[in-house]
Amino acid sequence: MKNAVILRMLSDAPGGGLRTWFEFAPLVNGRPRRRPDHMMASAESAARRARAHGFETDDEVIDYRVR
Repeated sequence: MKNAVILRMLSDAPGGGLRTWFEFAPLVNGRPRRRPDHMMASAESAARRARAHGFETDDEVIDYRVR
């Protein structure tokens, strides 16, 4: 049973384009709660970090835009 999701974080990069990184977010009351204490290079590395912290995720990645 999943209790965290993987977020693909998107932010405007200086000079144009997008900056992209991945985070895991525990589900709190059914909604993801960001833990921006880590920035992973891939969804797989974020899922490994989630498992290392005792969370379970599935293969779905949710896009999340940071302004």
